[in-house]
Amino acid sequence: MKRILWNYLIFAIVMAGCTSHSTDNQSMTAEPLDSLAPSMSYADAVKELVDSPAANGFMYHIAFYKSIEVDSLNHYAGVLDSLARTGSVGDNRHYLVSHRLLCSYLLSRADFDSVKAEALTLKPSLDLTQEEITCHVIAKALLATDSHTALDVQLRAVSAMRHGGVYRSAEVLSQAALICCNLGRYPTAMDYLNEAADTLARHGWPCRETIITLGNRATLYQTLEMVDSALSVNRQAITRAQSNPSLLADLLNNRAMIFARAGMRDSAYICFDSTLRVVNALEVPYSSMFLRHVKARRALLTIDDPKASGADMAQAVADLQAALHDKAGQWEETFGVGVGMFKLGRPGAIPYMEQAHDSIALHLEPRILLWAKRHLIDAYIAVGEQKKASAEYVSAFALADTVDMRHARYLSIAGEMQYHIRQQARENQLLKKAHNTDRAKVFWLTLACVLGGALLVWAGAFIVLNLRFQRRRRLADSEQMTRLIENQKMLNRHIDELQNAGEGTIDWSRLTPSSMSAEDTARFRQSFMALYPTFLTRLREFCPGLTTGDETMCMLIKIGQNSSDIGLTLGISRASVNTARYRIRKKMALTKEQQLDDIIERL
Repeated sequence: MKRILWNYLIFAIVMAGCTSHSTDNQSMTAEPLDSLAPSMSYADAVKELVDSPAANGFMYHIAFYKSIEVDSLNHYAGVLDSLARTGSVGDNRHYLVSHRLLCSYLLSRADFDSVKAEALTLKPSLDLTQEEITCHVIAKALLATDSHTALDVQLRAVSAMRHGGVYRSAEVLSQAALICCNLGRYPTAMDYLNEAADTLARHGWPCRETIITLGNRATLYQTLEMVDSALSVNRQAITRAQSNPSLLADLLNNRAMIFARAGMRDSAYICFDSTLRVVNALEVPYSSMFLRHVKARRALLTIDDPKASGADMAQAVADLQAALHDKAGQWEETFGVGVGMFKLGRPGAIPYMEQAHDSIALHLEPRILLWAKRHLIDAYIAVGEQKKASAEYVSAFALADTVDMRHARYLSIAGEMQYHIRQQARENQLLKKAHNTDRAKVFWLTLACVLGGALLVWAGAFIVLNLRFQRRRRLADSEQMTRLIENQKMLNRHIDELQNAGEGTIDWSRLTPSSMSAEDTARFRQSFMALYPTFLTRLREFCPGLTTGDETMCMLIKIGQNSSDIGLTLGISRASVNTARYRIRKKMALTKEQQLDDIIERL
């Protein structure tokens, strides 16, 4: 697991300031890294820092990243040493010491231990952002050599972040997860990664922090031998890193290591070759160092390959030796050189392996130590050192039991995590199904509402139109009935006038008044029934013995015609009208107090 730390520290971390345009934890303190850093040169950053070392503490962070951009880390380390000697940094001492420590580690300087001691004696800063960044940077420097101390310091960074620090919270949590993974605290590592994912989700999944978090999650899955999950998460990170060649190369390198650890050697070779092509295309000062590192990881795979030829083995040894010049403490690579030398028959291979073996026993995980012991036992047996082989065999046997126990524990934890992953997937599926069901219900409900609304609109329109039609029809019927009555009145009135005149040779007295024809009567009754559809029914129920003429008389009374009007309409005298009214009253059995017009009006 620790064999991934070098590329994490040099390549993924370096990208923090060089390629970041993220938006997590947007604050005034974090703003310079996102806005000033891309537009500021290394010379400008150093000048501002030297001119005002006690002013903007974040400038130490910016200048560090800018020094890596232009391959000037040695110069920047000298600037920090000079500022440390002058003692003019004021409240920015935490920034100064932490970045001196990181420079000392990356440059393999002799003062690393002394600067480390100074860094670990720093009291917590009252500035929570400075505390968060300082502890985060110190933990980076200690991650590969002292994981326990690195975790203690990183937890201070997490605490400062949770209490108000405004640096990149997702990156701080992700690094805490990586350290916990190195120490075997896998559930805690998973908790930190989940919290980092929640933080990223709140800030819109900024690219670089998302890639780092996914990469560390893939590392955790790889350690727990959850190969499928590790490859899946790694693929997600690779998809997001397509526009960033440096991060893409780092992720391809990690993917190759996942395949290598799973015993999928051919796939690992393919991924290493893809990584080398991406690194060769990089136009950054550290690309050559990155290239040496990737070749070294590929060389370790070749060292263990039984099908490797002598030329392949010699090239692998050369690649490992070239990588050892970049950084001290690469004990796995050092041991790989010894194994390659032994397989090539070169002198001094076994002492070289023994020295690297002792360093691995002090610093690296048991699985890598067991790998070294097995190669050392094979070498001892090959040269006839049976006593040393037996001693290492006993040690390897005991270590194998430890590794097997760890392996069983890893598998149990992996099984538990996979169970929770499957359970979460099932819950997500149920939620998705419920969501789809709700969407279908909403759709059909919406459709029903739309159709119901349309139906109501249609019904309303139909009712309005029908009312208008009925109103127009009633008006037409009323006009027709009025016209018939008025025409009949006019005719009879004219006849009456002629009779009264008596002029000329014509005897007008023989001209009798006209009553409505059968056709006119039918039209009158039809129009009346349209206006008063229930009148005749109620009249007949009230007085069944009425004749058709009586009914016509009652209809004329109903529409407000007086006795004179009725006489003119029916062509009878007023006396005949009164007689007809009397006859109707008698049929209705009305008393003297009861008025015929009132009775008819109420029907």
